[in-house]
Amino acid sequence: MANEEIRNSLGGSIPAELVTRLLQTYTELREAFYLGRFRPAELESGRFSEVVFRILEALIGNGSYTDLNRPLASVDTLIQRLEGSPTSFHDSIRLHIPRVLRSIYNIRNRRDVGHISGDVSPNVADASLLLANANWVMAELIRLYHVVSPEEAQALVDGLVERRIPSIQEFEGFLRTLNPALTIRQRLLLLLYQKGASGATRRELGLWLRAKDSSSISREITRLDSEDSIHFDGERWQITLRGIAVAEATVPFEQDHVQSNATTQRRKRVTRRRRT
Repeated sequence: MANEEIRNSLGGSIPAELVTRLLQTYTELREAFYLGRFRPAELESGRFSEVVFRILEALIGNGSYTDLNRPLASVDTLIQRLEGSPTSFHDSIRLHIPRVLRSIYNIRNRRDVGHISGDVSPNVADASLLLANANWVMAELIRLYHVVSPEEAQALVDGLVERRIPSIQEFEGFLRTLNPALTIRQRLLLLLYQKGASGATRRELGLWLRAKDSSSISREITRLDSEDSIHFDGERWQITLRGIAVAEATVPFEQDHVQSNATTQRRKRVTRRRRT
């Protein structure tokens, strides 16, 4: 999902400066999480929350908000101020989003993230919760303040909850798997797992897999279809619930697997050089 799409969606209601910072902190949070860098991800969630609180200030205050170079009021003060705003504002602005932001602050401040005294080190469970909360907040802002069509807004929202896999990297819409040891079957499952509900065309899958023999891709697609692991809607292939379970059980997703594979390949090259 391109940041420019979100910028266009929110730009009509939210100050441009805040939209830019929102996208920056949200992107950095997601990237840190999917690289397994949980402390930076959890720290970035706090910066994301600070930007969103300013957005809420702007929405209820006719564009007025705390300058980015000045500290915000306390979370309790901000929440009370938002709860006391006119009921003409949506409950998500007055109640729901502020309370979600409080939960983000609580994780950041009361664990071993923003303060060394915390009793729980950064971990995948906490970071997953923070990312899910940030995804939900972004989705709510898009639903409430989009300036694109309802269909485009929903597509943006759906894109927020697409799965992201460390062993896949995206280049302007081109997906590339990062583990050369994977079979074509595993790559197909991996690609469609990441694409989720949006799926992929046969042409896209062929481009992303870069297989010299396209018939091998067709064979694996046919097999996966016969196993009820993927579904064709007439235009795009999508992974099924069964396919998700198969992928999670048989395909390595984690970044450390990619790194360990790269290490193995380096060791093999060194061994070959020594033999020669």
